[in-house]
Amino acid sequence: MKKVMQTITGLGGNCEGATIATLLGLNLEDVPSFWDSITPNNPTHNDADIYQKNVKSFLAKYGFTILNLGVDSNPSEQDKKWVVDISKALGVKHLVAGISPRGHMHSVIYENGELWHDPHPDGGGVIPCQVCLLVPIFGEAQGEGHE
Repeated sequence: MKKVMQTITGLGGNCEGATIATLLGLNLEDVPSFWDSITPNNPTHNDADIYQKNVKSFLAKYGFTILNLGVDSNPSEQDKKWVVDISKALGVKHLVAGISPRGHMHSVIYENGELWHDPHPDGGGVIPCQVCLLVPIFGEAQGEGHE
């Protein structure tokens, strides 16, 4: 699996695009900015919804959605332990979001409870607060055996 590095850093960066590209085996150029229609310097709650809509719209083209489990910010020791425990139980590479050494939310890839890839040029990982799973989208059951 080729580790894709982000090319835009800070607020409005493309760390999540780089981690998703890594997991899906894509080039970063194949992943759009999820910040479209958002002002990165002062994001609002509505902007967070737009960002997630942009992520889900892109992932749907590949048959996936994203499920974010955890807190949005200010992770406690219990939150960090929970993310690591879930990561160990999963046993596969997956996204983890958290606070970077630069003070912003950041996306990295964990495997078996440990950092596997940080797409930021400076690295440093995150204080984990969310497990973010790419989940396959299945079609509606077509009634066979269902009432």
